Amino acid sequence: MVYGAKNWRIQATLLALVLMGILAALTGTRPVLFTPTVNEDAPVFSQDSEKPERPVVLSDMELKTKVGYDAVERRLRLLGERFGPAAQNHLVAIFVEDLKPGQYFKLEQYFMRAFSIPPEEGINRYERGLDKRDSLMVISGFPIDFDEAVRLCDPRLGRAVTHPELRLIELKLSALLDAGPDDDPVATGEKPGDRAFFSNNYRALSALSPDQVKTAVKNLAGVPAEVELEYQEQVVVEFMRLLGSETDEELRHDLAKGFRRWASGNQAALAVVADKVAAWIADKEKVPAEYLEYLIENKMPRALAFVDELWSAEPEFWSSQYALIGSVAEPRLIEHLDSSPMRLRKAAATLLGSVGSTLALPALAKYQDATDEELRIIVARAITAIEAR
Repeated sequence: MVYGAKNWRIQATLLALVLMGILAALTGTRPVLFTPTVNEDAPVFSQDSEKPERPVVLSDMELKTKVGYDAVERRLRLLGERFGPAAQNHLVAIFVEDLKPGQYFKLEQYFMRAFSIPPEEGINRYERGLDKRDSLMVISGFPIDFDEAVRLCDPRLGRAVTHPELRLIELKLSALLDAGPDDDPVATGEKPGDRAFFSNNYRALSALSPDQVKTAVKNLAGVPAEVELEYQEQVVVEFMRLLGSETDEELRHDLAKGFRRWASGNQAALAVVADKVAAWIADKEKVPAEYLEYLIENKMPRALAFVDELWSAEPEFWSSQYALIGSVAEPRLIEHLDSSPMRLRKAAATLLGSVGSTLALPALAKYQDATDEELRIIVARAITAIEAR
């Protein structure tokens, strides 16, 4: 307008000056705010608000007050009279908030089996909290490995916060403990080969109910040879876990059948079973014969030593397992023929008749004129059997 219209230059210039004055006045009276105002009622979002809330860390004194640790201290004093300075290694305390009666019954069953609690010992439960909904469970009276106790709780039962110096585990239960008796995953009647059979029985292996676990092991161990296995690796892992903690004799027998059906050639399972058999022998416990047969079938090198030790104590019971080993056992049987008591010499001669080769003939021939008539007869039969082969 200033430069384009000669008749309007004066008016346009005056109008521009007026507008510039108004703008200057507004800038002075209404300045631009570069910092926005905040509505106090609106939610404030920041990077910090996206972070999860940090758990409150209690001091040892606050923690002891919360769980009622005086019961643990009293128990430790009593254990000190029995075990001296090692008393702390014979106790673990587990604190659970908001524990329902039905949940406690399941936990009690599980802990009795998982910790192999002796019959003369038990679980002492103390109600805690203003409304008595929290529980402190004290397991004591026998050696307890704290790390193993944590493993039995987390992750199977939920999430655990540990306090090793106090022998205390704070356990937050998972939804698994809310399952009722109608939720039994193996009570659905499927048969091997059905779509849900393997998945339901695999899940039941980790159930807290001992009846569910026993049923699942029996079902899986009985899968026919012609049925293709599913979840094989996962099932074998559960079998190994159960072998480490279960004491039920029937379940142990079914587990042995399960290993033979599911874990043929599995080196990890063979090592776990061999270690368990070694522990049973060292503790003078009964060894189910099926475990030795599983090791022998898979040519586990340690099987011969296990069978020989058991056979040396009860040759009548373990001779069939010795015979399963075959020619590998021949040198050891020849040693028994020369150096063992008479009962074992006769048993060794009988076995050599089944598994021996010409290597055993010179050793047997030395007893053809033995003063013991029964030994002479057994040796004669063994030599005849070997020569016939």
